[in-house]
Amino acid sequence: MNDANRVSDVKRTLGNLFGLDPDEFHLSSGGVTMDEGDQLRDHNLNNGDDILLIPASTAGTI
Repeated sequence: MNDANRVSDVKRTLGNLFGLDPDEFHLSSGGVTMDEGDQLRDHNLNNGDDILLIPASTAGTI
């Protein structure tokens, strides 16, 4: 995956692949929820790192 991609673009692609509304989930890596305007490189991701898809209803709750 191109690390210059914006989180919003990745969410849109995942939404299309899995039939999900991009507004219904967030992406997270290393325990940090990614902001829509961030580029993937802003999160210092490395090859093999996990990116989690988290339902919007549970993001940020403890």
